[in-house]
Amino acid sequence: MYKYKWRYSENERPRGMCYDCKIPYNSFQDMIISDELWEKINPTNDEGSGLLCPKCITNRLKHLGLWSKNVLYKMY
Repeated sequence: MYKYKWRYSENERPRGMCYDCKIPYNSFQDMIISDELWEKINPTNDEGSGLLCPKCITNRLKHLGLWSKNVLYKMY
């Protein structure tokens, strides 16, 4: 079971922070994943929207069985 809400409605969206753990955006590095993967874990109902920290991105991908040590990603 996933411990956070999977999709957030417009009025539930936190601003400037990870939707799941609420860490402020300036507290973590960006993690870039493909658009295809993002849409599978997107925390909103709007294509390309939302914000997740690398830890929460990884948690969502693990929940879907889409994360492994061999996944290539780029951190900035």
